[in-house]
Amino acid sequence: MIKRIFHPDDLEKLMVDVFALKPPNNIKNYHNFVTYNEERLYRGFGNKAVLAWDFFIWGNIEDDKYNGYIAFFNDKTERFHESIFQEMGWFSSDQKTGYKLLVTALKFAKEKEFDCVTMSSIVGNPKHERLHKFYEKMGFKEDSVSYIAKL
Repeated sequence: MIKRIFHPDDLEKLMVDVFALKPPNNIKNYHNFVTYNEERLYRGFGNKAVLAWDFFIWGNIEDDKYNGYIAFFNDKTERFHESIFQEMGWFSSDQKTGYKLLVTALKFAKEKEFDCVTMSSIVGNPKHERLHKFYEKMGFKEDSVSYIAKL
């Protein structure tokens, strides 16, 4: 069952459940040079007002355990005229659930009248190329590329 997360306790449970999944169904860090910081993620987004207005996250829960999520934030950048629904993370232990999470989030974005949605993929992820093809099939256009260096 897909559930929108509004309460910090639910966010904490989702994070504990998803980060505890065992291979091959777990979150892997495919980023270069950086790693996930669960505590900082929770401190930054585990607030009722933030979860209501700026950070939108849905989890898939089965047998009282989360096995996937999709998260976006309200990008209030001053650079653009458009309101942007920006993906921050998307993980699911199976493709069917992952697709349902995406459809749920996009429906929400349309209802809230966001102008654009951005999605990304991590180059180190083995599914990177397949994900690009999926995004293009869904009507997304490649917009920018990011680079990272260790200092």
